Amino acid sequence: MRKKMFIFGCVFLFTLIAISVGPIHAGKKIIDIACCTTGGSTFTKFSAMASIFSTKLDVKATGMPTSCPTENLYLYAKERCQMGLAVPSSFYFAYHGKPGPYKGKKLDFMLHMLNADSTNLHMAVIRGKHPEIKSVGDFRGRPIGMGPPASCGGMFLVSALEGYGMTLNDIKKHPGPGTQLVNMLRDGNIHVITVAHGLPASAFLNLGSTHKIRMIEVPLDIQKKITEKHPYYWFNEIEAGIYSYITEKVAMLAETMACVVSKDLSEDLVYSMMKEMWKQKENLAAAHPAWKRMLEAEVGMFWPRVSPLHPGARKFYKELGFTDEELRTGEVTSKRMGTFKHKKMY
Repeated sequence: MRKKMFIFGCVFLFTLIAISVGPIHAGKKIIDIACCTTGGSTFTKFSAMASIFSTKLDVKATGMPTSCPTENLYLYAKERCQMGLAVPSSFYFAYHGKPGPYKGKKLDFMLHMLNADSTNLHMAVIRGKHPEIKSVGDFRGRPIGMGPPASCGGMFLVSALEGYGMTLNDIKKHPGPGTQLVNMLRDGNIHVITVAHGLPASAFLNLGSTHKIRMIEVPLDIQKKITEKHPYYWFNEIEAGIYSYITEKVAMLAETMACVVSKDLSEDLVYSMMKEMWKQKENLAAAHPAWKRMLEAEVGMFWPRVSPLHPGARKFYKELGFTDEELRTGEVTSKRMGTFKHKKMY
């Protein structure tokens, strides 16, 4: 009798839970968004995006912390996430099914939605120490701090070394997270720190508060050699004043981070996501200021891109007024530049 009552009680409880919880999520699309570490800017940006989707659309979106963009690729392959962060230096190989840092199945089902700012190769020494280190070519045989080999920073460094005819075997590798590398540089355990960050990077702002820093450039002739082999990289500069110790422009490698989305998400849903982000860009910018800049960059939203545009994103960009040719090439006519960020569409 007790056993029957126990079973009846469990069935009643589960039924009650199903009745009470079911209507809340009934019909809602579950969208898991692969981000990056919780301490990075991407987690903040994408979590704000997820909150907008969950509040304004008929979806339940969640920003998931991950260890790095390469892990995200495996999550996409296992269909654990329907959208999230991708960086060309790893996603390029995964989308095209070419050998690279990712060894999973071809990811040609993940399409471009919008760009999510850039990440840049920062390389620095403490001013006054190791004055003989003037370029990446001088890293040979020295202890160099770097991100994990499959991270953005790690792949950046591999490419920079290639530009000088070197590999990771030519340096003394010290992989680790950015905060650890900063401490190692201060303590003299590494001669150079190399990491990938947006601008400005908090680690370099903090480092500059206690030490004067000298940045190592990737000159234009070396960048050209690198980008011929790795077309997903592009040229960027640290402007004077971004860091207090930078008084002249510093040439650096950069790549554009992107938000990719599964082709299984419908055109209407992705279009609604784009439209809602545009409407809520001030709220997104309150969560992270980079959102306003990204959503007002005529060319920057969809070029350079890591894969073809999702039909829903294309529909939104067409509604903004971009032509098929502009969406295909990413070349925006000069007369259009700066015109639509004040456009009132909704």
